[in-house]
Amino acid sequence: MRKAKKTPVRKKGSSKSNSGLLLKFKIIGLIVLALMLFFFYKITLSPNLNIKSEKYYVYIPPHCSLDELTDLLKEKKIIHNWLSFEFMAKWMEYSPVQKQGLYLIEQDWNNYQLINHLKKDKAIFSTELTIPVVRNRNNIIRTLSGGLNLDKNEFKKLLQDTVYLKQFGDFNPESIYCIFIPGVYRIDKSNSEKEILERMHQEYLNFWNDERLAQAENAGLTPSEAIILSSIVYAETKNEEEMPVIAGVYINRLKQNMKLESDPTLVYATGDFNTRRVYKNKKNIFPGYNTYRKKGLPPGPIYYPPVKAIDAVLNYAEHDYIYFCAKGDTTGCHTFAATFEEHKENADKYRKYLDSKKIFK
Repeated sequence: MRKAKKTPVRKKGSSKSNSGLLLKFKIIGLIVLALMLFFFYKITLSPNLNIKSEKYYVYIPPHCSLDELTDLLKEKKIIHNWLSFEFMAKWMEYSPVQKQGLYLIEQDWNNYQLINHLKKDKAIFSTELTIPVVRNRNNIIRTLSGGLNLDKNEFKKLLQDTVYLKQFGDFNPESIYCIFIPGVYRIDKSNSEKEILERMHQEYLNFWNDERLAQAENAGLTPSEAIILSSIVYAETKNEEEMPVIAGVYINRLKQNMKLESDPTLVYATGDFNTRRVYKNKKNIFPGYNTYRKKGLPPGPIYYPPVKAIDAVLNYAEHDYIYFCAKGDTTGCHTFAATFEEHKENADKYRKYLDSKKIFK
C-alpha cells in the first residue's frame, strides 16, 4: 500500500505575520523615499536666500574658494542653510576661484538657480564705493556723485522728490538719509542716480535683518528711528563703552515722553559745528532739529554713524539714568544721573571746567 502524503501543516498566523512584515517594509520604504524627496527639494528647489529686498548684489573677491564664499554668505546672512548651498555647489562642480566680480541675485532663488547663475553668468563691471562716517549730508551726496560720476544736482533733486521717495516706504526728504549706512560697497559702474538710490535702499533693507528688527522693536523704535537716535549718540560720544549707556538715557526719555534736550541736535540746527557751549539763546530757535523745543526724535539723522553706533542703540543699556553731562576733563567721557539735582551738580562742574580753559563758544 502506498502511504498517503502528509499535507504540511501551516502554522497558524504565519501568513498574516509575513504580510504584516511586508507592509511594514513598504511603509518604511515610503517614509525613506519621502524623506529623500524632501531633502532633495530642500537642497535644490527650496528658496534659500535670506535677503529682504527683491534683488541684491553679491561680490566675489579674487581667488575666492568655495569655503571662503560660503563663509562670506554666512557672515552677511545672505543664505538660510549654508550646508545645503555647499553640498549643491560641490555636486554641481562649482568653484568661485576664477569668477571674481559683482553678481545680481534674486530673492526667491533656490540653491540651483543661485549656483547656476554664479557658475555660468558673467560678473558685472563694478567699482568700490566707501560711504564715510560724516556729519554733513552734503558730504554723502558729494561722495556718491563724485565716486560714480553722477550728476550731484540730479541726486539732490531725487532726495527731495516726495513722490519718487514713496517707492521706498515711509521716508521723507529728511529721513531718506537713513538709508546711507557707512561702509564699503561694490557698485555697478553703469548705474544711474535712481539705480544708486535703489541700491542703497536694498543695502538698508538687508542691513535690517530679523535680529536687528527684533532689537529695534524691543527698544520701541522703527529702523529709521534707531538710525536717527544712533546719529545723536555718535555725535555725543565716540567712546564705544559709553554708547549703549547714552542710548539708554535717550530711550528712557522717549519712554517717559520727555524732550531729548540733546546739544548735538541743536548744534546741527544752527549749522555751527564748532560750538562747544550751547547757550540759552540758541535753545530758542525752533526748526525740527531743536530737541529742546520739540519732543521726540528729529526728522532725520544728524550724523552718518558707523554700524557699531547703530548696534549700540539696539543693545542699549537698561538703567535709571535720565541725564548725562560731559566730564570736566580731557577724557571725553560723561557723568550720568538719575535726578535733576545730581545732574545740576555735574553740569556746574563742567561749566567751571570750560571757564577754566577759556572756552566760551
